[in-house]
Amino acid sequence: MSTGTRVEIDERKIHREFGVSNGTAQMALDMQVLKDTYQYVPRDSGRLADSGYIASQVGKGRLYYDTPYAKRQYYTLPNKSEAPHPLATMRWFEVSKAANKSAWIRVAKRAGGR
Repeated sequence: MSTGTRVEIDERKIHREFGVSNGTAQMALDMQVLKDTYQYVPRDSGRLADSGYIASQVGKGRLYYDTPYAKRQYYTLPNKSEAPHPLATMRWFEVSKAANKSAWIRVAKRAGGR
């Protein structure tokens, strides 16, 4: 059983909100979310941030950060040091979404042929 943090994207909501409904658009959206969110994930060894690419189900709207400490980092532990990684924060998906939502919509629409 995984103890990581899951960021699940409701595909039906994405389809309604972004106006896309094909696998290509979902894959493009998932990859863009992971790429844009990477800078906000707390980093020491890089394992937590990299786990987003490894554990996620890209193309299905299911993004996972799967390390034993992912949940603690996401919900309860603020980044202790900003020196190596100044944008790291708790709840990194929400922070990234606030900064990138309009770009994500454009990526999904473009990939979906709209």
